Amino acid sequence: MPAISARSIGTTALLLLGIASAEQPISAFMAEQALDALNTMLDAWSVERLLTWTRPRYVLPLVAGQGQYTWGSVAGELTPADIPHPAPVRLEIALLNIGGSPAQEWPVQILTQEDYENLIWFKDLASSYVEACYLEDTQPYNILHVYPVLTGGHTLALLPWQAHSPYAGWDAVLEWPSGYQRAFTANLA
Repeated sequence: MPAISARSIGTTALLLLGIASAEQPISAFMAEQALDALNTMLDAWSVERLLTWTRPRYVLPLVAGQGQYTWGSVAGELTPADIPHPAPVRLEIALLNIGGSPAQEWPVQILTQEDYENLIWFKDLASSYVEACYLEDTQPYNILHVYPVLTGGHTLALLPWQAHSPYAGWDAVLEWPSGYQRAFTANLA
């Protein structure tokens, strides 16, 4: 995947708009505004599934008797979350890995808030296998509820719809699939 800098996206967009020219350098104010507009665009694109090409796979070791797990990352936090990755836009796939030879993965139903609140009456019910989960959007961490609460040790494979990472600065570089630089510059302009 090509590495694309915020500078190259912002500069090209400003050139397309006619705001900047090859002979005149971009001011610090213009660079700051272009970076802010680019990060705002990336944030908006994060809620469009067609514009999110990756689905990372995180493995969560389940703890017997624990029905809730924190998910997210906060800069400077001393106690990391159970899933120390950025909180997702949405959880798309969850698989219970019960081990064995060959290893077996079973799909876990992903519930909406309404389903979790109205259909799961005994939230502390214990079982050998997780059947469903619900991702509660809270701040600063999301909370993953598993149902029933596991009595033994298995793992849960989680495949979320992950938000795009913002550019940290004008010279920051992120990797994107081919074609995204053109989409970024045209849409930013």
